Amino acid sequence: MQAIVASKLAVCGLDILTTVHSCSLALDQVMAMLQLVQRCQRLKDHMRSLSLSLSHSLESIASPSGCSTEFSVQRVGALASFLRLFTTGLETLHLHWYNLINKSTPARDIERRFFNSVADSVSFTSLRRCTLQGIWTNQNSLLNFLLQTTQLQSLELDIMHLEDHGTFHKIIQHMTTCLLSLQYLRLYDLSEPYLISFHLPDGLASVELIRQGSDAHLPIEYWPNPKTDFIDTPASRARARKHTLEFGPPSGKPFIS
Repeated sequence: MQAIVASKLAVCGLDILTTVHSCSLALDQVMAMLQLVQRCQRLKDHMRSLSLSLSHSLESIASPSGCSTEFSVQRVGALASFLRLFTTGLETLHLHWYNLINKSTPARDIERRFFNSVADSVSFTSLRRCTLQGIWTNQNSLLNFLLQTTQLQSLELDIMHLEDHGTFHKIIQHMTTCLLSLQYLRLYDLSEPYLISFHLPDGLASVELIRQGSDAHLPIEYWPNPKTDFIDTPASRARARKHTLEFGPPSGKPFIS
């Protein structure tokens, strides 16, 4: 990032580790990026596409107690401030969460739920395409995000976990009826907390739904399926491998390059 800022190039797109597996940007590195980009008006003015793969801060992983919640709040706030620099011109946003460790602590949970802060405090007025992967959030925050991005043309939700007893019912209803410009919709592996299954036109059920064109506005039927996670099939094993490879946690000692 320092080299990009120093070059003074009119960078229109930036991808940080979303195209590689098992690699991510630790949240405690975001503050340094924020300080650099704040001084570069040219970068803020020209950015149209931003992709970030994020993970826990190094401190929260190294500490058995997960470090101070105050520091985790600051790191999540720095990420929201970083994204806020590009809100007026950003057209494509891709956010990916790579889970470095399953053991929960208050600080780690704050960092893992970073999207709540982004959704509740950042307004993307020009966003056309959005991909959210591995995100842990709640119904109100996700709905609030969609209420502010009514101009979306493409939306992908990939392995999303809805917490706090929320459901996808109002969210999906909003997608199909209020996102009037939507031309592509992909929903895959959504949990609330049980994995949900979509009703397909052929009468079958699937954890993945893809709609294009005017079909993106058709009603969507789904139901929670508590048994889906426990059925040992080739499909479920492939899903488990995809989870580990793309969303963590890594095998062995957690590591960030």
